[in-house]
Amino acid sequence: MSDTTLPNCASCGAALQGKFCHQCGEKKLNPAHDFSLWHFLEETFENLTHLDSRLIRSFWFSLAKPGFLAGEFMAGRRTRYMKPIPFFILVGVLFYFFFPTASSFYSNPGDLNHGYKNGVWQANSFQVNTPDIIAQRAAKLNLDPETFVKTAGRELAAPRSKTFLFVLIPFWGAIIWLFFRRKQPWVVPHLVFALYGLVFFVLFDLLSLLVAVYILKFNALGDNYTLYVLSGMALWCILAVKTTFHLRWFPAVVKGFAVALAFFILLNFYRQAITIWSLLSY
Repeated sequence: MSDTTLPNCASCGAALQGKFCHQCGEKKLNPAHDFSLWHFLEETFENLTHLDSRLIRSFWFSLAKPGFLAGEFMAGRRTRYMKPIPFFILVGVLFYFFFPTASSFYSNPGDLNHGYKNGVWQANSFQVNTPDIIAQRAAKLNLDPETFVKTAGRELAAPRSKTFLFVLIPFWGAIIWLFFRRKQPWVVPHLVFALYGLVFFVLFDLLSLLVAVYILKFNALGDNYTLYVLSGMALWCILAVKTTFHLRWFPAVVKGFAVALAFFILLNFYRQAITIWSLLSY
């Protein structure tokens, strides 16, 4: 059979010129082969093992080689790793599965109250009158303020804080673009860098919590744990910008720390905004 007499693609209708469509990549159907039970099982196993290898490889490089995945994305080498957005979603789902009520990504209302009463910008950057909000909302729902705060945090702030974490990516990515636009003028690679940075932060926090809670059996985690996680993120940023943008050590440390500082400020805004939104809408 000549190429001109081959059937059309079942997906897009283009004339086939071989086993695969040159327009959409769809494979030509061969019922004797494609509908056999053995081929179905073989293809299923192959897809699962390829997914597993991409997943394991992505997890490993996220933790062991800061900036490597972003560099591979920029270089066009992408098939061996999970795509950035599904990878981010998967890591977020894993975090929520193990720690659905963890307060890693929303602020303690007590800290917001303290920040408002004492004018502490870091604790309440928006200077929202959270004591009045808590008192009014609790009275409306016939709850004491302490019960209201715990319930709003558990039922609204905790799930929301993980669901909307992606909103940090465009803001942080834009800041990263400002630092490195001469090396990489396109915006998307910087958004991908930010996405992989957020993946590391969530994954690092998840693994650290698993060790602290299930292995070391800590009942409470204080400021030392927060400092530990933030230090890990700062180190990731320094190593990542060095690897991704091919910097020498001094500019990598300076710019990496600036990128990390921008992330910490954005995360602080995000955590406070999620808590305030949850208190207002519960």
